[in-house]
Order: sequence, then structure tokens, then C-alpha cells
Amino acid sequence: MGHLCNALFWGTIIIIIGILIILNATLGIKLPIFRIFLGVLFLYLGLKIIVGTSAGRSYCRKASIYKEVSEKIDKYDIVFSNQKLDFSGFKLKSGRNDIEINIAFGGGEIKINPTLPVKIKANVAFGSAHFPDGTTIGFGAYTYKTPSYEEDTTSDYLFIKLNIAFGNATIVAD
Repeated sequence: MGHLCNALFWGTIIIIIGILIILNATLGIKLPIFRIFLGVLFLYLGLKIIVGTSAGRSYCRKASIYKEVSEKIDKYDIVFSNQKLDFSGFKLKSGRNDIEINIAFGGGEIKINPTLPVKIKANVAFGSAHFPDGTTIGFGAYTYKTPSYEEDTTSDYLFIKLNIAFGNATIVAD
């Protein structure tokens, strides 16, 4: 099952689709390329959902240790994998500190410090986001603010834009 997550699997699928297109164009062999691709994609996603959730683990996970965020990185992309990001020791610079986290077909655990002013604007489509205040969303938008964040008086704060499509995220305030 682990091969479904690597470049070799997806490279092979793309090569097969290319061969089917060439056969169609040169020899006139008509094969339903789009239907074959869509079928393989749904098969892959179905197996990932069944095996990943029923066994309590995903075969696409990478290391399950927190990646401490010590340097200023503006954007994190989590695609077909799981990652833990630790913002609990984040050092605020003056003004708004923007970070964008995009999760597609994967999972993320985001650790924040509740004493640090943090505002998280989450946009979720066909996924889930779990927040420390007990809120869970599966579709739509939600804004979470730590208790130390105050809209009018906070000038230095961490702003996280969280975009989730077919994935999930858990925000942990420790």
C-alpha cells in the first residue's frame, strides 16, 4: 500500500495515460482515457480512506514528530502526507506575522501557545478542522482566536491562514 503515495506510482499512472493518448492519436485505438484515470483515482482514494481510517493510521504518513518552527517560513504545503507543526515557541516580530498552511489529501497537527496572540482563519472543503475551543468544522470557514488575542489592542500577533481540501487538521493549544 505504501507505493500509492510515492512519485513512482503517480509517474507510472501518467506514463500509462500518455501511452493511451498516443495509441488513440496514432493507431486510432479508442480507449476511455478519462474514465480509466478517474477510476484509478477513485480506487486510490477509496483504499486510502478504508485502510487509513479503519486501521487508525495512514500509509502516507511521514515522520510523526513535531517540526519546530524556528525560522520565518511563510507557507507550508501538506499534500498526501501528515505533518506536525509546532508554533508554540514562535517568536513574534512587530505587526502581523502571516503564515499560510495548505492541506490537501493529508493531515496536519498544529501546536500553538495559548498565551501567544494567535488568530487562525480556516477554510475547509470536504475535510475537517478541530480547534481547542471544541469547534469542529467540515465545510466552510471559521476563525479561532487564542484567549490572549484581542481584536482592537493586539498589534503583534500570529495570523495563520489554514486551507483544507479533502484533509484534516487539529489545532492543539499547549
